[in-house]
Amino acid sequence: MYTKKKLPSVDIIIRTKNEEKWIGSCLRSIKEQIYPIDKVKIFIVDNNSSDETISKVKKFKNVKVVRYNPEVFKPGEALNKGANKGNGDILVFLSAHCIPADNKWLYNLIKPFKLKIAGIYGKQIPYQNSHPSDKRDLFNQFGEERKLQKKESFFHNANSAIQRKIFKKFPFNEILDHIEDRFWAKKILKEGYHILYEPKASVIHFHGLNHGNNLNRANGVAKIIDEITIDHLEKKSPVDTHLFLLLVSYDESLSESSFNKRLNRLEDVFQDINKIKFKFVIIKKKKQKKKEPKVSSNFNKITLNPKKRKFFS
Repeated sequence: MYTKKKLPSVDIIIRTKNEEKWIGSCLRSIKEQIYPIDKVKIFIVDNNSSDETISKVKKFKNVKVVRYNPEVFKPGEALNKGANKGNGDILVFLSAHCIPADNKWLYNLIKPFKLKIAGIYGKQIPYQNSHPSDKRDLFNQFGEERKLQKKESFFHNANSAIQRKIFKKFPFNEILDHIEDRFWAKKILKEGYHILYEPKASVIHFHGLNHGNNLNRANGVAKIIDEITIDHLEKKSPVDTHLFLLLVSYDESLSESSFNKRLNRLEDVFQDINKIKFKFVIIKKKKQKKKEPKVSSNFNKITLNPKKRKFFS
């Protein structure tokens, strides 16, 4: 863990694309940090902004602009490009529309680093006028307690820091369209490193995790999850891989015809639900005296032993 007397050099990487509304406040807040300014370098990785983003950036001293204008934007590639421009001990990744909540943000984000901690991410707080779903998601995701993650691969580049010596070995994936941060975290954990959540390193984030439930973004993230992040599961839907069991209690008070009508209605309803496969089972108490009714071949009969609480076929 670092102390104030021995703090590492830091490169702050900020991606921009038409961020004129936020970039001034973001940079101003960085400049006001209590962290030694001579140990901080700022790199703006700009993706062909057409507004006043760059002109606002140029009003700040010692901020370098890195041009990144690909045919297809890849977030990991952009961050790698910015990271390779500096040589700081710690890489900090910050979204242009994330504003550090106080002047201790950077110090609190950097201080907890230890040998096995590869990355640290901080708390995100919504604006008053953020989308309701963003407020909900940020509140649910970013709690008040510090958390050391040895298995949980959540990580968020909107407000994060990574040790450069580790980043050199494990840069961001440059093919993914989304969640390059979580993909990186998953790889890091497999290598035996840890991730830390530090709530004291807070930023105010307008968009939040899901950008106001942007459907296109959600579809893109879900596609990546299906392809690479759930590699331990078969790529089949539950309809193809699971058999759902429906238990039907045999009611002695009903006639055989009435009971069968009920079964037929159940069968019709459940077999029409997205063609889900069901196994229908009639439960008959062992002590029942009345002869059980003849039913459709789609149903399997099981006798329940109330004492042993087991099923007997």
